[in-house]
Amino acid sequence: SGYDKTAWKKLSAGEQRAIFEHVGAKPDASIDDLNALSEALRQKLDCDRVTLYSAAKAWADVAARLGLLGAIDDRLKKDLDKHSLTDYTNSDDWAILMGVMHGLEEAGTPDALSTLEAVLKSSDSGVQPVYEQPRFRTPVAWGRIMARHHKLGELTKPRADAQGNALPSKLEEMLTSKNALETAAAIWAIAFSRRDSGVGAPAAPAITGPAPDIAYKEVSSSSSSFGRPWGNRHDYITRRRFGHDPFEPY
Repeated sequence: SGYDKTAWKKLSAGEQRAIFEHVGAKPDASIDDLNALSEALRQKLDCDRVTLYSAAKAWADVAARLGLLGAIDDRLKKDLDKHSLTDYTNSDDWAILMGVMHGLEEAGTPDALSTLEAVLKSSDSGVQPVYEQPRFRTPVAWGRIMARHHKLGELTKPRADAQGNALPSKLEEMLTSKNALETAAAIWAIAFSRRDSGVGAPAAPAITGPAPDIAYKEVSSSSSSFGRPWGNRHDYITRRRFGHDPFEPY
């Protein structure tokens, strides 16, 4: 908080990312820090795309530490009601949606599952490049909520068709799905559930109120600030770095 915008713009992308990661990890982060991170997600700080990944994670971490993610489920619905992942209009808001996805990982409830599942089941055809990374976070958020609320058992219940013939469980169906997001979600749910069943599993954050609203910029597809909205079409290693490995849950 209280940053010098002129000095900030002189920092390299790596230095900006390091600052965001430091703020996100600060035990004494304040509402001023959260507001500064919100400004970054509104793309007021001239950060590149990968740096905004760090800002989104830091925003969620600080909001969780302050107990301000009480309305994160509603915020997801609001965001997806406002945006289509295939529509470039208002696409500068992608970083806000990224922050919301991280917030759901921290404090989302089962009320958000159906909304997340709609994204998991959606076709990747026509998804705008700027929305790719928030969409890739959907399986992580879904899996984290399932684990935190001990719902993995619901996925393993036996099922049968109308004639009584055995059907694969929901978990088996997801693991063998041709939809990569559904398969990833199932793997994340298993990984987080295994981690959270152990000693020292992280506790859900205390909720004292909703996060400060991050107002949208109203932009048209022709007035976006991104000359090349996709930046670098991040390779597999970059996506692994920021998407994490399902077999190494944090």
